[in-house]
Amino acid sequence: TFYPNSYDGIVQVVRDIETVTGADHDASDQMVYIKEYIAETLEEKGVSDSEDKVSAVYVSYSGGKMYLGNQGSVTVDFILFAGGVNSAYDEDISANRYEVDFTAIIQLDPDFVLLDGYYTGTAEEFSDDIGNADIVVYKLNKSWNSYCPDAAEGLWTVASLFYPDYFEGEL
Repeated sequence: TFYPNSYDGIVQVVRDIETVTGADHDASDQMVYIKEYIAETLEEKGVSDSEDKVSAVYVSYSGGKMYLGNQGSVTVDFILFAGGVNSAYDEDISANRYEVDFTAIIQLDPDFVLLDGYYTGTAEEFSDDIGNADIVVYKLNKSWNSYCPDAAEGLWTVASLFYPDYFEGEL
């Protein structure tokens, strides 16, 4: 299985699969459309500067350890393309992957935490461990990081979570 490390990479892999199978690029075109639709809608609503956007961090799990700031990952792309600001991103550090504990999340004080689908607990348990009810925790579906069109659903879902007044309903 091949896992592209960006949303655009997923679009390209879907396009490649469609080409090999003789499809007409409906899935990949839909993914591109969703990304552009979200961006245009937010621009129309005046959500363009970082101060206007919600803040979020992606919490990933690997080897039982918690990491923040996975710049270049599909889920961090979800934050960006859904109109959010990645609170864990630091322009001065190239890797942008930090092993952390819950105090780091509290210090960043994001509006949202996008929790890795491989975390074995629930979003509610994770939220309790953070200890700040103002930070909304959303546990992701594992398949959103795969090369399947679930990434389009993932992006739409995150945009709907960040801006429920602008995006709602099924993809």
